[in-house]
Amino acid sequence: MAAFADHPAGFEGFCADMFRSLGYTTEVTPASRDGGYDILLRGRDGVMSIVECKCYAHGATPVV
Repeated sequence: MAAFADHPAGFEGFCADMFRSLGYTTEVTPASRDGGYDILLRGRDGVMSIVECKCYAHGATPVV
């Protein structure tokens, strides 16, 4: 995911595109004051979900 090193917010768009390809309707939240999530999903059944995107460098250990 080195392509997102200079523009990490682009990863959210990448994830939204992936979910759209799976049949979801997606809405990417603003880069700041996003309410704690990055993407709002709506499935074909109308169920809404939220997604928090994290993009780590290869080999990096995420902080939990």
